[in-house]
Amino acid sequence: MKHKIKILLDIIMLLVVLTLFNKRLISMKYHEVAGLILIAIIVIHIVLNIKTIFAMCKNFGKIPITLKVGVIIDILLIFCFLFIGISGILISHTVLTEISSQNILFKIGHIFAGGISVILLGIHIGLHICRRPMPKLAAITISIITLCCGIYGVIYSNEIRFITMPFTVTSMRTNNIPDNKNLHQVNDESQKNGENQDLNNQEDLLKDKGINKGKGNGYGNKYGKQTSQGEGNKKNTESLSVIQKLENILMFFGMIFTCAMITYWIAIPKNKKII
Repeated sequence: MKHKIKILLDIIMLLVVLTLFNKRLISMKYHEVAGLILIAIIVIHIVLNIKTIFAMCKNFGKIPITLKVGVIIDILLIFCFLFIGISGILISHTVLTEISSQNILFKIGHIFAGGISVILLGIHIGLHICRRPMPKLAAITISIITLCCGIYGVIYSNEIRFITMPFTVTSMRTNNIPDNKNLHQVNDESQKNGENQDLNNQEDLLKDKGINKGKGNGYGNKYGKQTSQGEGNKKNTESLSVIQKLENILMFFGMIFTCAMITYWIAIPKNKKII
């Protein structure tokens, strides 16, 4: 019974995760509420596996290398999801607005951790499925299908932008983009010079410089073109069509399972024959 509950929780977690990479997939409120529910499910998942976790940590030096890597990945994944949850609360727009913050660093960290979670979750899944080798033909077929979806996702989703966000911002700062302390001063100077740039806060500035330009928080080249900031903001609040929603889920599913199958082929025990 406990094993069935674990499997059910795993399936629920994966399904919820796939709906959270794009806040336009359903709504911002769903994005925030489902994120909080996901954190609660993760806590339950950890509690159900606490004995196994302690046993592997206690015998860390004796367990196989794949289990050692699995423990490290699991710890990183836990911290990643916790950070996503905490930063999500701190940038909440609909649920916990009374304690939310306007600090752009929380948003950058939230987006970055979301991108990293795709890779960590894929490795986590791959390390689990390699414990029970699947038939070789099935493994090859699944690998090809997920690889195609994964490549498509890397091209048309925002995964690359997610994981490069902190480095992009750092690069922008080195190119004399003002930080939060100097925004008011820069705004005053721009007004004196007759400039019409909106420098009210860092988030608007980053949008002007291309951090959020035409991306749609889940779609990149294919769905994110825009001709002005006003049109882009309107586009970012519009709901996606059913086809776009399914495509979005499929892209992130493909990227996660591409990482999973790469891990599978690397970590599969060499002493176990693949049928």
